[in-house]
Amino acid sequence: MISLVLPTYKEAANLPELVTEIRDALAGHSYEIIVVDDDSPDRTWEVAEHLGPPVRSIRRRTERGLSSAVIEGFHHAKGEYLVVMDADGQHDPRLIPRMIDALKGGVTVAVGSRYIEGGSVEGWIEARHFASRVATTFARLVTEVQIEDPMSGFFALRNETFHLIVPRLRPTGFKILLEVLSWLPHGSTVFEVPLIFRKRRKGESKLSWRVELQYFKQVIRLFFNFNRRASLRSRGLPTVTPPLFHEKNLHTSGATSGDLRGAKVGGKQRVLFVLIGLVVAAFLIPRAWSLRLLYLDAALRARVPAEVQRIAEANGWLLSGVSLRSVEKDRMSFVHRAHYRGEDPEECFTVQYGSSDLQPCAD
Repeated sequence: MISLVLPTYKEAANLPELVTEIRDALAGHSYEIIVVDDDSPDRTWEVAEHLGPPVRSIRRRTERGLSSAVIEGFHHAKGEYLVVMDADGQHDPRLIPRMIDALKGGVTVAVGSRYIEGGSVEGWIEARHFASRVATTFARLVTEVQIEDPMSGFFALRNETFHLIVPRLRPTGFKILLEVLSWLPHGSTVFEVPLIFRKRRKGESKLSWRVELQYFKQVIRLFFNFNRRASLRSRGLPTVTPPLFHEKNLHTSGATSGDLRGAKVGGKQRVLFVLIGLVVAAFLIPRAWSLRLLYLDAALRARVPAEVQRIAEANGWLLSGVSLRSVEKDRMSFVHRAHYRGEDPEECFTVQYGSSDLQPCAD
């Protein structure tokens, strides 16, 4: 049986259509859908209740957060296989059978991946792509398993795997997969399925500066945990991985433990982590300052993406070719990169909100 967990907050408009998609994708499979809602003001939990079996609704009146919602849903799951996906329509339920087949074949975790061949992202502007690449680079430094998209919100694992690592999980922030990957035992394997990350259908993104700050706190914590475990393995000492979860029960990648490999990897990762951190800080601090109003002003945070989309559509541009440069109360500046065979010319423009008069940047 498959237990599909949907963590939700203000997704009432998206849920019915998504459940219809899931029913079609899992026809012929035994499954349940567990909607874990953080007491949404649009009463998402009530919409879920009216969808009927196999949908179950859990309304959380006090606790908040995507990661903790996923863990609560997993605790209530009855299935042998656990799957989590977003409820905004950006994940394709048709990938679930492939992910389950991978688990049956012996892998530890199956992931819907945007960054392998066949995967992609729809509708992101260049600045969002850049931020995702930076975050993904840091995420890869805190996981032992080789994976291209450790930031994915669409993944599957066995119920027994979850219950063996759950005492170590700290459900903070949005990136529950990164937490899961960081606590898998040495030798675990991950199977990635190409995912085309679709545009959100309705509602608004939950991404904010608080979410980003939580992510970097999580990465720092997991980074030090990774190096501590590598050091213990290099000295032949037991790690903090739960003892019942033994490598011989898993399909392993042939990696070794109990030798100097852990110490060497840990040392290299420490140096790499620091170097990447310095480079990213030098690049991002000036950029973050010029875009600070996106974090500080909720109204602008909602308006600017709409302005970018309006201007892109009016000029026939791809959203992926637009990169914000600065945001002010009454205007913004951005760089547009055209994509032609053999060249990618760039132009910088400044525009007042609501206007179509694009002025060249002053510098």
